[in-house]
Amino acid sequence: LEALMGGSTSTSPSISSDPSEGAEESKTLYDFSIRPTKTSASAKSSSSPDQRSPSPTSRLHPTNLSHEIVHPPPLTTIGRSRHEAEISSLSSLIDSDDALSDLWTLWFAERGPRASQELMMAEQFAMGGPKYWDKAEERLRKLIDEHGVHWSEPVNRLATLLYQQGRLRESKELCEVVLAVKPWHFGALSGIVMVCAGLGDANAARMWADRRLPPLRPDGDTTERRVEWVERA
Repeated sequence: LEALMGGSTSTSPSISSDPSEGAEESKTLYDFSIRPTKTSASAKSSSSPDQRSPSPTSRLHPTNLSHEIVHPPPLTTIGRSRHEAEISSLSSLIDSDDALSDLWTLWFAERGPRASQELMMAEQFAMGGPKYWDKAEERLRKLIDEHGVHWSEPVNRLATLLYQQGRLRESKELCEVVLAVKPWHFGALSGIVMVCAGLGDANAARMWADRRLPPLRPDGDTTERRVEWVERA
């Protein structure tokens, strides 16, 4: 989400990621084993009037989603190769940002060239302004229903689109889906900070900010926080 909104992969306005911000926070820093919690009843009751519920047949419907997240599709030979490339690119982030664009490309093309082309077309509609947003949403939801949430990039792009429309609670839920599948998705990690800040939830924004990819030092050298993040990813 963050990439399309023009932000940095590791910074967000008004949210500090200073490693000295309290010993208690640092104890759970980058704990990718922690999964996002379900939306509380109070949060659901305070949803904006514009929030729309997925159809019962949608893979984003809560009944289907909870089952699908914990049942990923079988790993094919091509899928295994892509997974190994992702691990290699993530590992290289320990002292360089060069692989960030490679990871975006890999995530975009995880389901092959035809699906990637369809995602690109949805992206073009999303970038075309409000009069094309309905078409973009329709195409993104179709891709998600066809390929499932374990292809996380259409979910991430839909989260971005809903953020642009001010549908923040829906956007947050989609960011959580992406991070349940790929806890190291640096775009969704930065994006959910922006969404939580927009919702006025400072505690959640700070929690997610602490899990983002830490920046390299100004001299280009790595930091202990960066090493820890890569090792956990």
